[in-house]
Amino acid sequence: MKPMRLQVKMPALAVVNYGHGHVGLGQVETPVETMVDGLRRVQSKEALSEDYVRVRAFVPPEFQRNLRDQGRLVDGDHVWCYAYVAHNKKSLAPFMASGDLEWIATEES
Repeated sequence: MKPMRLQVKMPALAVVNYGHGHVGLGQVETPVETMVDGLRRVQSKEALSEDYVRVRAFVPPEFQRNLRDQGRLVDGDHVWCYAYVAHNKKSLAPFMASGDLEWIATEES
């Protein structure tokens, strides 16, 4: 596969309103468009999910500090997160139609 640009759910810290006047810092998933170089199908119960896939996505600089502190970065600037098929229909169509469980970008000579 060639790396592709997708909208992913990037883990981030944000101020969260817990209700009843309680506010704190919490983990949220923010939609971000970024480059992806790996795709994996997600197993849910007994079937493969058709709604979302796990993606190995480049982490924009504004998200890197939080993910580095959590130890979630892969190869220094990538993270495994989720991408919804409905938000990326055209880009993910070949992967979903292939039936493969994983696609990883290869370095071209």
